[in-house]
Amino acid sequence: MPEQAWIIVGVVAVLFALVMLMVVGQFINLYIQALMSNAHVGLLDLVGMRLRKVDIRTIVLSRIRSERAGLSIPVRDLEVHTLAGGRLPQVVSAMIAAKEAGIDLSWVDACARDLGGHDVLAEVQRKARGH
Repeated sequence: MPEQAWIIVGVVAVLFALVMLMVVGQFINLYIQALMSNAHVGLLDLVGMRLRKVDIRTIVLSRIRSERAGLSIPVRDLEVHTLAGGRLPQVVSAMIAAKEAGIDLSWVDACARDLGGHDVLAEVQRKARGH
């Protein structure tokens, strides 16, 4: 093989590696962030969510917040609520506020109220204040 062909193969290989690094890099950052926060989200889950056009950053940050608050909400449930058109950060905040206030609020109920157009966080805050 001529020397020029090796140079072309090398350039193509480097370009391919850079593109792959950029594609995988967007997932690796969130994967490591979740892993370091003990809120594991699988790398393949992240890729699948991206293919389903789900905002993976919102899912990962919501998962981290819920795990830190002692709520173990599965990644799949977070994704399903997002795909259904729910306001995930507000629902997670409502779940955390309910837990802190000692209010019994299930994930299913919170999601249903949110999808029904209710401001679940405001409802929990009113209930916590006794109104």
